[in-house]
Amino acid sequence: MVSFYDHPVQHIDDLSPYFEYDPKSFTMRFIGSTLEVRVCKRFETYGLLSVTDHVETLAFADLIIDEKYQKTLILPAKIQMEYTATANLTILNVPYLAVFLRHGQLFMTSTQMVKDANIVYALWVEFLTRGNMLYTLGYEDQAQLFDRAKSMCDMGLGVDHSILEMITAYLARDPDYVQKSYRLTAMDRPPQIVPLRSVSTAPDNTTARLLGSYHDEGFNASLVQTVTDVKPFEQLMRGLPMPERPLPDQLEF
Repeated sequence: MVSFYDHPVQHIDDLSPYFEYDPKSFTMRFIGSTLEVRVCKRFETYGLLSVTDHVETLAFADLIIDEKYQKTLILPAKIQMEYTATANLTILNVPYLAVFLRHGQLFMTSTQMVKDANIVYALWVEFLTRGNMLYTLGYEDQAQLFDRAKSMCDMGLGVDHSILEMITAYLARDPDYVQKSYRLTAMDRPPQIVPLRSVSTAPDNTTARLLGSYHDEGFNASLVQTVTDVKPFEQLMRGLPMPERPLPDQLEF
């Protein structure tokens, strides 16, 4: 399995031993030895990442504590933190900014956050449309990206959670064969996420590739990735009878 760290790290769920909250100043202080915060650098495009005397960023990040513990931060809000240094790195062809903190520095200069509807748009475009998913997000985590959007950003997607689960299941593919859904594999390795806008990999049939935008890309993909089964909407376009829907006990998973 590919490692994204210079040292072996252990995933943890409880961050409380490494952070101290001050209810008087509404701040969160880092009390471990070292902290590395990796955030998607493309958040700059949406005004959700800036570096001045502080770092202000969308709180979707990979946290590496004391070079031996790891935790994914999933918080649809902007936070401001103190820092010692920064560095640029690229993981899975996605640029990241690494922010380094030392003991005693503020991880959150204020826990009182402003609701920002732009966060929902940024997450949708970067993680789903462009497929630049945060590399530490698991299969189930990806389906929960927008669960707290309405309460924390004052804006949701206007659809039920099950719709987002369907989108995640559709975009998650076999790491070895992009045309195979991840849910049909052993699911013992992280999936590859195809961009929602990709003409060559997102569609699962030839007709959708040829009728989509970027015809040349879709045409080449149709030649390389042959689809042998006919989809229901293709039969509908040809004026052929639609297949009967199977009964629940006849469904194959």
